[in-house]
Amino acid sequence: MKKLSLFLLLNLLFVNRSLTAIQVTILKINGEVQIRKGVEETWIRAREGMILEDIDSIMTGVGSSAELSLTGHTLFRLASNAMLDVTDLRDITEQELFLYIMEQKLKKIEPASSKTKLRIGNVSVVHGESQSNGQIDPADQHPDFWIQEKNGAIALYEQDYLTNSIVKIYKTLEIYPNIQDCGEMHLYLGKSFEALHKKGQAIESYMIAMQKSQTPTCDIDIRNVVAREADLALKRLDAK
Repeated sequence: MKKLSLFLLLNLLFVNRSLTAIQVTILKINGEVQIRKGVEETWIRAREGMILEDIDSIMTGVGSSAELSLTGHTLFRLASNAMLDVTDLRDITEQELFLYIMEQKLKKIEPASSKTKLRIGNVSVVHGESQSNGQIDPADQHPDFWIQEKNGAIALYEQDYLTNSIVKIYKTLEIYPNIQDCGEMHLYLGKSFEALHKKGQAIESYMIAMQKSQTPTCDIDIRNVVAREADLALKRLDAK
């Protein structure tokens, strides 16, 4: 019961803050760029000058890019083969990041056995979710979306949206738990934590990246890059 109460409190604190509206304007498009409005699953061609609300998403094709203007005239560049929800760009404080991470840890704690399991339904429909038959596995419905989500997280990291990058990676790993990314996402998780001076969490992420890079089916080039960068980071942080 205590776990449930704490979980609800953390969720409410984070969700209420996330309701702060954000607006994005598409300034420039290069190549194939698409948007998804609200909870619709259909993607449509983006146009320069389009305004996206906080429930919308944007996706670039291979070799394409988009330049965005955020509320407050901050510029953001979404590079090739990447996807972001507009909410991925909202301001996330380190305190909110802490609450989010605590929430994720609580989710992993097995609840005490009971005769009836309490289920809390979603307040709103989520992309990839069936409204009548329960969850659809996004990995089955859109097998390549995780790559674009990963690239979106990398774009956040590279433009110093460090807390956003961490949340984006956690969300992607939660939605696609069985992907084989050879540790690339945990590598960027480590980089983001390290840039925020969160040494312990950075070390943990780099170690997982190193472990995942040894998966036999990994692309050798990705494996080498992840293993080398994770190893250098762990030495830099005096973790080995």
